[in-house]
Amino acid sequence: MSAETFTAADWIFDTLNADEDLAGKVHHLIAPARATPPYVVYQEQSGIDVATANGSRIMANLLYLVRVISAGRSLESIKALANTVDELLQRASGSNASGEVISCTREGQTTRAYTASTGEYREIVFTFRLFAQGA
Repeated sequence: MSAETFTAADWIFDTLNADEDLAGKVHHLIAPARATPPYVVYQEQSGIDVATANGSRIMANLLYLVRVISAGRSLESIKALANTVDELLQRASGSNASGEVISCTREGQTTRAYTASTGEYREIVFTFRLFAQGA
């Protein structure tokens, strides 16, 4: 991962985990096997370098998938958490030891359902576009 990817991943974690309703429920890439829904899992979907005319990278244009996941057949139990995620990340920015997130904007939302060996799950899925610079 590039410095910008670390910057964005750390910023998303710190921003979401700082909220009292989300604290301890935020996971990067995959939730641990012992995690009990509801929880949030986020991951980078794609990244494109933004460079000057001479090829010097000045930032990264990153697309992140942020999933709010519940067990069972209903989305009702995660509506409030999904709204919190949206409010915390939409049009937000910030910095950390890894660098700076210049902007974060939601590009879309969808819902999904699936069955696993542990039961049925529902999720509200957001895509967020981040522009980030490494330190």
